Amino acid sequence: MHGSSHAVLFLLLSCAPESMMQSSRTIPKSGSFFRTYPSIFMDTVTERSDYERERGKPLPSLNHGQIQFLISGALHSYREKYTIASELTIELGDRHVTPDVCVYPKMEVDYQRDVTRMTEPPLLAVEIVSPTQSTQDVVDKINDMLDAGVESCWLVQPAMETVTIYTPDAKPHTVPEGTVEDPATDIEVEISAIFDA
Repeated sequence: MHGSSHAVLFLLLSCAPESMMQSSRTIPKSGSFFRTYPSIFMDTVTERSDYERERGKPLPSLNHGQIQFLISGALHSYREKYTIASELTIELGDRHVTPDVCVYPKMEVDYQRDVTRMTEPPLLAVEIVSPTQSTQDVVDKINDMLDAGVESCWLVQPAMETVTIYTPDAKPHTVPEGTVEDPATDIEVEISAIFDA
């Protein structure tokens, strides 16, 4: 009986359209024979879950990646005063977060001994809203970071082309145009440098 089950599986896989093998969206949600063989049909789903679980954020998009690149470039002129890193995981008690961009006081870089997680909060953390994220989820994450000692957070909303600055002791301040002036670091970045690709 065991051998015949494998024969049926082989026959089904041989006849399955190529689109079924390539797209995770074709996976039946419940009551399916294929659910007993997740390693064959769910590589894409597993990969996404691992990414989200490790970084606490969804997979980035094209616009997200472009804006992250532009922000990092705009901060490049501050590299002598600050250490600027992207996708650096920070430990907040028993939770880990991975902001899109972090700004720390200047640190000496040792390429022989790398660091994968920081225990000290950055001065500034930048979060770019992805298409699959709700703004409230990102705001909740920002509030957690502020509670953990981050001095300033930027909420970047690509669809609105705005940056909102969050600090522990002041109301959020949204910048739709002109210059983003960060109170914790005195960093200044033009809105046009972030959104005008």
